[in-house]
Amino acid sequence: MHKKLLRSLFVCLLAMTAAISCSKGDPAPPPVEISGVTIRNKPASIFENEQARLATEVTPSDITEKYTLEFSSSKPDVASVDNQGNIKGLKAGQTVITLSVKEKPSVKDEFTLTVKGDYKAPANTGFVLVGYFPYYRDLTATAIPDASLKRIDVACYAFAHISEALLPEVQNPSRLRAFVTRCKALGIKVLISFSGTRDLYVRMAADKTSRDKFIAAVIKIVEDYNLDGIDNDWEYPSATTGSHTGNLAMMREFSSYCHAPGANKLLTMAITPGIYKGGYTDGIVDDLHQYVDWYNVMIYGWAAGESEIGKYPTVWSKLEMSHSYWIETRNMPTSKFVTGIGCYGNPSGISSTNRTLTYSNVIKQGDALGRDYSQVNQAEVESTSYPGQKFTIYYDGQPLVAAKTTWSIDKNLEGMMFWELGQDIHDDRSLVKASYDAKKAAGK
Repeated sequence: MHKKLLRSLFVCLLAMTAAISCSKGDPAPPPVEISGVTIRNKPASIFENEQARLATEVTPSDITEKYTLEFSSSKPDVASVDNQGNIKGLKAGQTVITLSVKEKPSVKDEFTLTVKGDYKAPANTGFVLVGYFPYYRDLTATAIPDASLKRIDVACYAFAHISEALLPEVQNPSRLRAFVTRCKALGIKVLISFSGTRDLYVRMAADKTSRDKFIAAVIKIVEDYNLDGIDNDWEYPSATTGSHTGNLAMMREFSSYCHAPGANKLLTMAITPGIYKGGYTDGIVDDLHQYVDWYNVMIYGWAAGESEIGKYPTVWSKLEMSHSYWIETRNMPTSKFVTGIGCYGNPSGISSTNRTLTYSNVIKQGDALGRDYSQVNQAEVESTSYPGQKFTIYYDGQPLVAAKTTWSIDKNLEGMMFWELGQDIHDDRSLVKASYDAKKAAGK
């Protein structure tokens, strides 16, 4: 009985000791303090009225002390930011975006944000003649006399090809420099036209980092060669591949550069005529119109095919169909539409392989026969690949080019474009001269 009592007392003492110990509690661990903050995404730039969301990270990950994160903009009139990291570009300029801890202002992260002006193309007021000049042509006065060259208002040097590194590479740089010097002396504006492998453009446009590098490289070409703007001759961004989205983003960036106050640069783009609907026509989205000065609409280049004997690839219907699609169906402003003319011809009823002739070669064959092929739109010719084998070739002669120019003026279109000046003949039978004379006759 005595032993049982002792055991009971011992158990009670243990319980009381434990209770006393629990009531005092163990020392609380020290709080885990915040030591660092990071803005995980730091956009280098945004446009006016564009919004973005910043993501944050704090260290260490097991913080127990209370803290408050705050965002601020050094120039809130340039860009605003709330404490959730939502930023909005307000006007062109630069500002420093800072993330800090309210309780510990020294714990912070920051970056410089550039807000770019979302500059649109200005209104067009004239009627321009545009000519393409490929790098592989002789562009000296010996091949293209000043009298011919100065009929052109804007010259597109073709090309800067896209490389495997997704960067533009000027073809024949020394020729471009000499050509720019010559054109400047004659009062002609020179654009760099970029082109090349379509798949490379799709890759470039899809990735913002690659796209930004390409844009910066094109702008550097413009500045290094003292050029007057940029011509996009991608051929073509497509809604099928989704590349039209990247193209729009790229052209918006180019517009911000070309159309910034005081820049006085041109931004143009060569596009499909819209005869056949699909990914390429859908790739020219309506939002693009505001950024380009004009589109060079390529209303040429159809081979009629072996089964379509007598079909004329440059009939009026093609121009009318193109105008109807882009202007009436797609609501393209008339001041953005430049009518394209090909300075070459195609056959019909036979294969066009090795039977496409430049306009100058067509004229020269007429000379050999004592005929003026400039005044007609079809001729009997032969090609060097098939000597002695005559075939009919169809092309735009002077009367048709003059008529298309007058029609384009009457429709309030922006001008005429020629691919390419090395294919024209540089005398009174010139296609560019026919257009130039029609333009002057209309008082443009």
